[in-house]
Amino acid sequence: MLLLAGPAQRGRVVGVDLTREMCDRFQENAGLCGHAASQFAVLEASVDAVGLPAQLEAAGLVEVGDVELVVSNGVFNLCIDKRQAFLNAFVLLKPGGVFLLVDMVRELGLGTAAGGDGTFTDWAD
Repeated sequence: MLLLAGPAQRGRVVGVDLTREMCDRFQENAGLCGHAASQFAVLEASVDAVGLPAQLEAAGLVEVGDVELVVSNGVFNLCIDKRQAFLNAFVLLKPGGVFLLVDMVRELGLGTAAGGDGTFTDWAD
């Protein structure tokens, strides 16, 4: 998951990933783009961890409620606690902030094949 805090010209991009490999790749790619290291940070953590926003804030990476943009590309489908992952994303966002989610969904609908009613909560459980 990527977080953008502050305007692009003086803001910061923060990556959150469960694996050290992806955190290292994030840092390498940021360097290849020629951006200042102070503009990029990474935290090895699960996006569905209880207390993630406070952990990011305590590390000085972002302020809770001050993130302009949250981008998740193929992360939420891997989370065990999807509700907590969504909560973490929205707690971090400032009012009017943007959340972009790209992920996998079932072709047969949201839970209908498993006897659910096809609502979002079937998928999130």
